[in-house]
Amino acid sequence: MENRKFLVISAIVFFAGFFIGYTLRLLDVIRGPAFGFEPIFPIHQETVYAMKSLGYEYGRAYGVNSEIEFLDVLRSNIVPAVSIVASGVLLTIPSVTLLFVIGIASGSSFAEILEFTPFLVNIKVIVVLGVFVSAMMFSASTAFHLGYSVYFFIKEKRLVIEKSFYDHFIVASCLVGVGIVLQYILLVM
Repeated sequence: MENRKFLVISAIVFFAGFFIGYTLRLLDVIRGPAFGFEPIFPIHQETVYAMKSLGYEYGRAYGVNSEIEFLDVLRSNIVPAVSIVASGVLLTIPSVTLLFVIGIASGSSFAEILEFTPFLVNIKVIVVLGVFVSAMMFSASTAFHLGYSVYFFIKEKRLVIEKSFYDHFIVASCLVGVGIVLQYILLVM
């Protein structure tokens, strides 16, 4: 894939939020996992659900008593990706903000998951988180391409869409699909 500048920018934004969330949770500056953003970061709730079979009672404090179904996993992965891409039309400012918040939520949850779950669950979460992070970064890169095209259309009165936009969109869509399947198989089933 050529033209990786938007992918690099999305990685910088995500990992800036990730390390802030990870550090705040690791130092116990914040109390709850994921800052209450579980709807846009499903992995924490799915991990707590997976731990219930091992006698892990932590989920009751956060209301993770109900069954998690495939449609919940589907919604929790598609909504953030579509929100990031669709908000790219607004010159990517909401996309950057949403990606940063997802980074903070994933970083704060990841610190807690590493601390309280066994090694096998940690490995599963790392795999699922890697796919989720990649999907969000490619979604943001797609949104940045879209925002750049809108900006260029406003400025020059002509529409320019690069080939890498399509590449990043296809990769993001595939990663969201793989992430849904992996999250369901590794953390819910």
